[in-house]
Amino acid sequence: CLAMVQLGVYAILTYEMLNAMANMIVLPILPFYVLELGGNAMVVSSMASTCNLVHMICAPIAGVLSDRMGSKRLLLLGALGQGAVNVLMSFAVSVPMLLTARTLQGIFLSTNPVEMSYIMTAAKGEKELSFVLSLQRIMGSAGALL
Repeated sequence: CLAMVQLGVYAILTYEMLNAMANMIVLPILPFYVLELGGNAMVVSSMASTCNLVHMICAPIAGVLSDRMGSKRLLLLGALGQGAVNVLMSFAVSVPMLLTARTLQGIFLSTNPVEMSYIMTAAKGEKELSFVLSLQRIMGSAGALL
């Protein structure tokens, strides 16, 4: 069943795994980083919620954008943006700079509906779709565990 899946789906699954891995590297050290930059517990809390709030707002917008510019282009933009945001976060020298990076991270992580749409379009039949969606969850979890 693995051999039948399109190459683009493998790219999405790999991206999802790497993305989960990157997030799980950042999240445990984020509170200490915020405190080192002079933030407090409220700022630490806002760092986590800002990314999720922006993600929630931008996900439907990403769906509309993918219809206009194509899912592959938007997914590539999201991946490149996420890489740039990770670099920006590593060089943040102030709480506002880190908060800006977390906001941008929420924007670039908003491609989940586009990933799902691409996978659903690429899958050939319900059996393959079921397999790939299960594999997607496994890859995300594996990335978080690594």
